[in-house]
Amino acid sequence: MSDPTPDLLPADRRLRRRLAFGLLALVVLAVLVLELGAPWLVAKFQQDPREAVRALKLLMLAAFAPLIPVGVHVFSFGRRAVQAGRFPPPGARVIVDTRIAQGPAARRRGGLLMLIGLALTGIALFAALVMPALVERSLFAAG
Repeated sequence: MSDPTPDLLPADRRLRRRLAFGLLALVVLAVLVLELGAPWLVAKFQQDPREAVRALKLLMLAAFAPLIPVGVHVFSFGRRAVQAGRFPPPGARVIVDTRIAQGPAARRRGGLLMLIGLALTGIALFAALVMPALVERSLFAAG
């Protein structure tokens, strides 16, 4: 961590460590679900396709729904930066030493984060709610 200066926001080591452990836990969980769940889902599809599709829909919901609050947070962070005219916004914690931007540059960065947050939320909603129905419709369209 660097010495704090007026134009540099120092990294929060505790936040960085928590984020790293959280991401590692998510990767381990995803690998376990894929390794244990995929063979079960394939076997279930051969026995009872309708029940397997219900399980797949639930799995897709569980996988993508957590991205919705992440997208909302990214949007909110960007909005705070736009309103404050400062990036990162006042009170924000960062995981790497970050130069503080002011004025139009900060508003551009905040606006970009707002756009990314909206896109992430929209994609997550689509993947969690619409895509499972499309998968079910395509699997049973011929039958």
